[in-house]
Amino acid sequence: MNGPLEAMLNEDFQKGYLKYLEEGKTDEIIELREFSGIAPVIDEKTKEAVQKGYIRCLEENCIDKIPYLKAFSGIEPVIDEKLTYLIQEKYVASFEMGRISEADKLKRFTGVSPSEDAVQRGYVNLLGKGWVEYAAALKGFSGIAPSDESVQRGYAGCFELGLINGVEAWANIAVKIKKFSGISPSKKIVEGYSDAYKKFLGAQK
Repeated sequence: MNGPLEAMLNEDFQKGYLKYLEEGKTDEIIELREFSGIAPVIDEKTKEAVQKGYIRCLEENCIDKIPYLKAFSGIEPVIDEKLTYLIQEKYVASFEMGRISEADKLKRFTGVSPSEDAVQRGYVNLLGKGWVEYAAALKGFSGIAPSDESVQRGYAGCFELGLINGVEAWANIAVKIKKFSGISPSKKIVEGYSDAYKKFLGAQK
């Protein structure tokens, strides 16, 4: 292969790498490497492309691609303001659905721990749905206990669902919330739901 043609092909392959790195397309990156036999040039443009790739992985819920992107490029994510925000929002989304294993991967892949705010937002959603077991898993993962505010909001969500789906079952869930958190329903909660949950709330006074 002559010099000018080789240089032209190399330039095209490097452009391809930049495009795929920015888009976080790890399968295409590997295929391009195998097809071309040419490794990507690691320069400032490549570093910027990889950072964009990390952002795309988080935005598109493809966190499993993060370690592949990191291993292929050898470039660690720069935890700037935007990436920090996306990581914390991803934690919240994982916590709210009880996907603690997904949150664990996120922590391992990025090296960033969940914030207090992300954890408390997770508790509000989980307790409000009556998912006490997932809340316990969240506590074990994060090492952060639910705040009084999070628990009270959890009680409120739980009691509201009980008015729709059956008071007795949700009163039993509220008992589990109290056992898990060590926090009783507030006076405001007791007064707001005393008629419907008289038997349960009467025992909390």
